[in-house]
Amino acid sequence: MVRREWGNGSNAIRSRPALILVRQCTPSNRMLSWRRQLSNRKLNEADMMKKYLPLILCGLCLLSGCGGGSLGGSPRVTLSPTNLTFGAEPEGTTSAAQSVTLSNSGTSTLNIASITGSADFGVLSTCGLTLASGANCDINVTFTPSSPDSFSGTVLVTDNAPGSPQMVSLSGMGTAPTCSVLGQDCGLGSLPCCTGLVCPGQHCGRDNQPCHCQQSGSALEKLKY
Repeated sequence: MVRREWGNGSNAIRSRPALILVRQCTPSNRMLSWRRQLSNRKLNEADMMKKYLPLILCGLCLLSGCGGGSLGGSPRVTLSPTNLTFGAEPEGTTSAAQSVTLSNSGTSTLNIASITGSADFGVLSTCGLTLASGANCDINVTFTPSSPDSFSGTVLVTDNAPGSPQMVSLSGMGTAPTCSVLGQDCGLGSLPCCTGLVCPGQHCGRDNQPCHCQQSGSALEKLKY
């Protein structure tokens, strides 16, 4: 390469250093190769995201329980029957129990927070706090009317299944009693005590003072009120 100078003496400008600087600023083959690899890598990553993004989103959806699902499945509550009708029941007396079956037809354990009934309806269940997939338990309901009237109510099952709380509809009719219930007057001029209750007979009618119906075997059975 010919070395050229412009100017005279110490003011001469040499082209060789400038050429070196130009070479230093020009991308080398190694740098160009690295850039191509980086570009290809970005393209590969974009292709992978397009390919696997639906699977990633599906997994996140299952983990978060979207749409009622979860990675381990979900419980599902079935109640049978979904309504109970009680016949006429005298005021203050308790009916025979009617049963509702609670089934977990889902694929994971049912966690039961509470099973409650409306006023005038009693609820007793065998379900506990958890119910395994495919298992069932009983909810027993009774009716104790507080007055001669018609009653309606519900049994509510609160849990971790879709649709919670689940509901059973209840209805019943209270009638005027044909006997005296616990605590009511018995004896002279009064109705007899209802089944399971007694009136302390030796005191009934004494001084025209009525007695109150008591539980059979009560220590207060023989006391006059």
